[in-house]
Amino acid sequence: MVSRRGHRLASSLFVLAVAGSTAACAAIFGFERLSEEGGDGGPPDGTAPDDASDEVVDKGCGELGVTPPPPAQDAGEDALEPFSVAVDLLDFGIDFNAAQPGFNLDLTCSPTVETSTCVVADPSRYADYAADRNDGRGLDNVSFNLLKYLGGFGDGFKPSTINERLKAGEYGLVIRIARWNGQANDEDVLVEVFPAIGVRTLDDAGVRGDAGKPALTSDDQWQRDARFAVAPGVDGSKGKSGLGYVRDMRVVARFPAVTMAIAVPDDPKPLDIAILEGWLDAKLEVTSEGLWRLTDGMVGGRWRTKDFLEQVRQIYVKDSQGIRDKYLCNPGAPTLVYNLAKTEVCFSRDLRSTSLEDKKGLPCDAFSVGLRFSTYALKDEGPLVDLPPIPERCTGAGDLPPGDECRPPD
Repeated sequence: MVSRRGHRLASSLFVLAVAGSTAACAAIFGFERLSEEGGDGGPPDGTAPDDASDEVVDKGCGELGVTPPPPAQDAGEDALEPFSVAVDLLDFGIDFNAAQPGFNLDLTCSPTVETSTCVVADPSRYADYAADRNDGRGLDNVSFNLLKYLGGFGDGFKPSTINERLKAGEYGLVIRIARWNGQANDEDVLVEVFPAIGVRTLDDAGVRGDAGKPALTSDDQWQRDARFAVAPGVDGSKGKSGLGYVRDMRVVARFPAVTMAIAVPDDPKPLDIAILEGWLDAKLEVTSEGLWRLTDGMVGGRWRTKDFLEQVRQIYVKDSQGIRDKYLCNPGAPTLVYNLAKTEVCFSRDLRSTSLEDKKGLPCDAFSVGLRFSTYALKDEGPLVDLPPIPERCTGAGDLPPGDECRPPD
């Protein structure tokens, strides 16, 4: 048997977080502040558990948690043409009662600060945000725990609203799979991710419109964001898997870097989630039309705090808490809100931004994220298009400069 490509699974991944701990910050970012007792629902799961020091039962502390590669085999010729799917669910924490999504990005169970794979900013807050859940799997997902601790997002960034805007066509995500042999196992497939900015709808006469609400059927044609094309005029994504395979009809892909672009209310600029060492794991399923889609999907990875803060500083505030028509980089009250958000986020870092620096005694400079997703089949993935013009921001006198970072721990 001849293997088309060998595999080496690396550890690590992708992240998202959110911010704010005062009423003003909460109003800007859209979440409601919890009381010191944890709000109406009692103490959130992100707080320190009573048994945090209990011995961890090793259920896979050295395992990433993705579907393993298939056995080496002669995969044969690629049987299928490339096909694309569109995401119809992004779950950053819509159902907090469901099992927490994510992967063991640093290949370590670290329920206590002593077991962390990087140096945290404030050890007293480790149990609130950065600690792995004490289930012996080492699951890394600061975003999920932080959302639970803060009580969830509101109008702008509430998980359910993020998903509602996806279904409304304000933004999207198209995934393309190529080089698959169409069998249950294939050790070399290509997976590409394209952020999208809306759909071209199909009317009753079969004519495509410029934009509209997706029907969430295979006739949808998403407009893919040309910022993420590998080169001008080239139909390929910068978010391309460096490793991809199919095992027992589950597709797995590792991305050196990939971006998800989430729409922000009242602002033409999306919030770009820049993922490093990202992983995708999902089930391949055929539809009644004979097309393919992905279900039971999971994404995880690492988001550098520096990249996150660069996005936060550019957030537009239309009208909240006396701040009108400002960006968070602007001097005065907007900067105050930004700094409060920065403080909250910087305390929640749990990883290095690259797995090569895990367990090296270095300060944490990123945070982990995990989310669920599902998709529906597409007949036509749609064109690459440019974003509408984005007004210049964060360049005036007194504005916060780019490149802001958290202060390293002492």
